[in-house]
Amino acid sequence: MAHDILLFLAGLALIIAGGNYVTTGASTIARHFRLSPLLIGVTVVAFGSSVPDLVVCLSSTVKGHSELALCDVVGSNIIDILLATGLVCLIRPVSFGGVSRYFDLPMLALSCLAIFFCGDDILIDHAAGNTVDRSDGLMLLSIFVIYMAMNVYLNRAPAKPGSSEPAARSDAAPAGNIWVAVLQLVASLAVLIVAGNWFVDGASGIAEKAGLSEGLVGLTIVSLGSAAPDIATSVIAAIRKETGIAIGNLLGACIFNVFFIMGVCSLVKPLNVSTISTLDFGVLVAGGVLVWLICAIRGKLGRVVGSTLIALYTAYLVKLILDFIH
Repeated sequence: MAHDILLFLAGLALIIAGGNYVTTGASTIARHFRLSPLLIGVTVVAFGSSVPDLVVCLSSTVKGHSELALCDVVGSNIIDILLATGLVCLIRPVSFGGVSRYFDLPMLALSCLAIFFCGDDILIDHAAGNTVDRSDGLMLLSIFVIYMAMNVYLNRAPAKPGSSEPAARSDAAPAGNIWVAVLQLVASLAVLIVAGNWFVDGASGIAEKAGLSEGLVGLTIVSLGSAAPDIATSVIAAIRKETGIAIGNLLGACIFNVFFIMGVCSLVKPLNVSTISTLDFGVLVAGGVLVWLICAIRGKLGRVVGSTLIALYTAYLVKLILDFIH
């Protein structure tokens, strides 16, 4: 057990550090090409902070621990939507302009519904277990390609007079040396590959020796660990008053997790997971749709909404723990 805990903690530490350097390097490269803060948030920064999820999920899938893979995606998205978004809103209320309000937020809700319809075969098809197969993966990746193409197009278009959206390109001088950023990005990705293997081996070992299901470990410990870069990146951005990057990172990370990461993993090997319950899928869908509807109606998320989202996540976590105890 001690060896598994050490592997888990070492992998987690390297994942958080590597994810931070991936985000920093990717942001420097994006700013070099003068992309907008929102586009950086929902693409480059979101990709950087989602790399730990990708590493964990791919490692889990290849090693035959598909429960960890899908539970990591579901758990991470629940954390990003409820806990991380709630924390950002408590620090600084977030307003949404045209592109994020009418494109990214509906895509967030769609990603939650997509993972529900692809994954909850027990409820929808009355199957014996939940499976995300290769056809599901191909569909998810197709949606991801369309989303990325549309996002780049919409965010690079010139802002209309009076629009609340940021300009497509920043006139600020690029920050940092691009070649240093590229080396930083490559080295960080290499570290993340090693860290992901340690993290998965440690988590699966802990689950086996402690008598816990991989599903429970994936929804709690693993997802909290792999979502740590998302939380850290967005909270720091909110404190620095960069709300576009803060909320864009969370929106993009959730969309990346479902359409890209789950799509890639299910193409590598179908994900057979029966430990994720309808409650888990329901909390994810309810969180995504709730955030979308509030923003569609009011155009912003305030501190009251932030407190509500955190309370919902706390209640969900308590329910998981109580179910395990009983």
